[in-house]
Amino acid sequence: MFRSMGSLAFVLLVFPWSISSAQVASHEHTYALGLETSSTIALGDPEGPATSGYTAFAPLPSRWPAPSVDESVPWEKFSFTVGGLLAGLRSDLRVGTTGAGVAVDLEDALGLDSTTSTSRITGLWRFSSNRRHRVDLSWVRLRRSATATVNEEVDIGDSTIAPGTEVSTELDLQLIRGAYSYSFIQDDRVDLALSAGFYVAPIHADVSSSGGSVEENLSLTAPLPVFGLRTDVLIAPRWFLRSQADLFYIEFDGYRGSLTDAAVAVEYNPWEHIAFGLGVESFSVGLEATEASSVPGIDARGTIDFEYTGLLLYVKGSF
Repeated sequence: MFRSMGSLAFVLLVFPWSISSAQVASHEHTYALGLETSSTIALGDPEGPATSGYTAFAPLPSRWPAPSVDESVPWEKFSFTVGGLLAGLRSDLRVGTTGAGVAVDLEDALGLDSTTSTSRITGLWRFSSNRRHRVDLSWVRLRRSATATVNEEVDIGDSTIAPGTEVSTELDLQLIRGAYSYSFIQDDRVDLALSAGFYVAPIHADVSSSGGSVEENLSLTAPLPVFGLRTDVLIAPRWFLRSQADLFYIEFDGYRGSLTDAAVAVEYNPWEHIAFGLGVESFSVGLEATEASSVPGIDARGTIDFEYTGLLLYVKGSF
């Protein structure tokens, strides 16, 4: 009889703690409780009393572990972009000190094309484990030249170009940008960052007449520090909206410089490491050196104002 009662006691003690999970309802919420048990039942002499040990329980491991950074964050570690820019341009040039010449519209007066196409290269690297710290580099070159006969008198530098004179003009502008940004808001849908960086803008302009009576040129390598805002948004699976804006203005030691650059693009990732993008960009820069300046790269006097608005088309590889 005692053996039968001991067996029944064993069943009653073990069975309640053999539950692996239980559903607990509280108000409108249901919670899952996972229990893992360990029961020790010590039985003595079959004819003697049964001695029981203790029951221990602990939560089961989570059934769905938290995703790693690579799985939950869609922001690439490294990418390299090659694309094209189709742009409409406007450029004004004055060579010489203030008052010695007037700004010349290089498209209307000297025949430079008001549209051009060129290549554009960019790259980025998120160098921290949380991918909030990022470095960007980009390069674009806009070079145009033309030979035209002027229809009206043009003053440039210390020279005057008479109507009917054939004039050769060249304008070569490169834009090299480097920037660091920190993402102060970042999750699996939005990456919002503040940036600080610089543009280096080697500029060369040359105007000469066919007879050699006019020879004017202006060369600047302008350092332009900028501050900006960058936003990347995952708008749908495989679709991104990307935008950035940079601003700069300075007056120092006979030198004035200003810059604005804004771009927005829609990007589609048909494959894991390849994306295609389409966007628009608006850029303007104004530089003036009115006297001898200690600013590096400013070794000439004159002004140049340059702007473009263009269509971007690119392909990107990312890892």
